[in-house]
Amino acid sequence: MQKKAAAQRKPTLKDLAEQAGVSVGTASNVMAERDGPSAETVAHVFEVARKIGYVANAAARSLRSRRSRLVACLVPDITNRFYGVIVRAAEHVLREAGYTLLLVDTHNDTERECELLLDVTRVGVDGVLFAPGSESSGKLQQRIAQVDVPLVILDRDIAPDRPSVKVDHFSGALKTANYLLDLGHRRIALLFPSSHLRPARERWQAFETAAAARGIGDALELVRIDTSSMDVAFSQCLALFQQAAPPTAIFGLGTTLLAGALKAARQTGRDIPGDLSVVCVGDTELAQVHTPELTTLTWNLQVLGRHAARLLLAEMEPGIDPQGSPDATGHLMLTCELILRESCAAVHTGAGKKPARGRAKRLAS
Repeated sequence: MQKKAAAQRKPTLKDLAEQAGVSVGTASNVMAERDGPSAETVAHVFEVARKIGYVANAAARSLRSRRSRLVACLVPDITNRFYGVIVRAAEHVLREAGYTLLLVDTHNDTERECELLLDVTRVGVDGVLFAPGSESSGKLQQRIAQVDVPLVILDRDIAPDRPSVKVDHFSGALKTANYLLDLGHRRIALLFPSSHLRPARERWQAFETAAAARGIGDALELVRIDTSSMDVAFSQCLALFQQAAPPTAIFGLGTTLLAGALKAARQTGRDIPGDLSVVCVGDTELAQVHTPELTTLTWNLQVLGRHAARLLLAEMEPGIDPQGSPDATGHLMLTCELILRESCAAVHTGAGKKPARGRAKRLAS
């Protein structure tokens, strides 16, 4: 019974030192991440710890090193698949570096964001990944400035002195605008939530810029549908499609919003792409399984998450290469690509010659 109990007991620091062939002091220094042991010794001790199942006391290690190995990630809506992909990619990078990611839903509430930024820093996180729901709140900007740990902003124009990873929505939307304008579309509905935020704002500006460059600014009719509800998107698109001169194209976020628009198109008997051209933002499941498959403006969400995590690691542990070539101020810009599928056609010419199924054409921005 004594042998069985001994075999089941947790390995101690002394056991680790004996198995690794180092002193207890060296083993302690390695597990507490103190300076001193060589890189080879550190790697060897950690490998032995993994093999024998030794786990350092996290609370004690945190007190000794003054680091919690915790990172908070604040997003406005955890049900949004875009954030799910980003967070998972970031978590993988952070976990490999020995950090645990704590995911927090701010409910797209600025007051809650301000409170949570204070709460997570009080808890003692080593860093923060933050996707704000607002870019204009002076209170939020002030609270971000007060955060005394490394913080990386996700795809928002706020706190320019903080590192960030952004998507070049303007260039991507400009390519989309030129594509639709080349097809003869002049009445276009833009379907995005939070029109005051950078992504939607840049897409709108891109369409206006494309029209102005062609000298057709006065002829372009843009309709903005600003909602996060599928039901609202459905009702507003239904009203648009029943007008005497309805939109001939829709450019919208490929989540439940575009689903609402497609439902309205189906209910009013509109053929895609014969009566209505559709460009989806984000290569979602909807874009790929819809018939016809939807032309899509997309960017790599996993790359965004990985780059954000690496930027944060570089802030938390100086000397780590953030990768991705951020500029001198720590900002990184990702490009979009336009994937041409089967959902767009020239105005008044019916479906036209559609790309063959499975042979989507990609246009990088």
